Amino acid sequence: MKSQSENVFKEVVQILNDNKINYWICHGSLLGIIRDKKLLPWDCDIDFAVWQDEYTKEDILKLFDDNSKFTQIVVPEEIGNLHFLSADKRIDINFYERDKEKAYIRWIAPGNLLFRTYYFIVNFLNSNYHKSYIEESNNKISRLVKMILVIILFFLKFLTPKWVKKILYQNLQSKINYTGYSYSLDLMEFKKVKFLNTDIFIPVNSERMLEETYGKDWKTPKQDYVWHKEAKNLLKQSY
Repeated sequence: MKSQSENVFKEVVQILNDNKINYWICHGSLLGIIRDKKLLPWDCDIDFAVWQDEYTKEDILKLFDDNSKFTQIVVPEEIGNLHFLSADKRIDINFYERDKEKAYIRWIAPGNLLFRTYYFIVNFLNSNYHKSYIEESNNKISRLVKMILVIILFFLKFLTPKWVKKILYQNLQSKINYTGYSYSLDLMEFKKVKFLNTDIFIPVNSERMLEETYGKDWKTPKQDYVWHKEAKNLLKQSY
């Protein structure tokens, strides 16, 4: 019997394959497929990647717009990527950048609770977030707290002058620590394989890629992995 995660995975793969999107499976999803021959049951999301110089967010959004099974959500720490919710499973479409030597993804390293709250508030005041913004958390308490905060911020959004929002946003940008996984370009070659009786694309040298991210003990399961503290291939970046 297929799990919800497997069904969602196959539906996303079909959308990408049918539209001939140049994608690959990455991060925790790749780890599960290569090491355990299945998606990790404790992983909160399913990870796909595309090249930022080949597709815009709008290009990928169009593929999911008419599919009622997928709801776009916003993940503040990964504002440059796309995220969808389907059957209580999050789908991440990661947009990788590349230069002459490396490929890399840009995220925001989480700070302390005070910084995360400040980040949430400033981005809400400066963006067109709506109900989907609070749905990215499966934790009921976290969702309730965010919902209360959103209601308060909804009124502040219209009361706060534009110049104040601008100053807050500029101040926030100066405090953000951008980082993310990075790989040498020779690892960014991909092959088609079968998984769940479906054609998918993964790195040709997946094991080496996993070792670069998770270390030499990548074959040992670790459910409490913290990417911004434990990843071996983090690259500090600026915007």
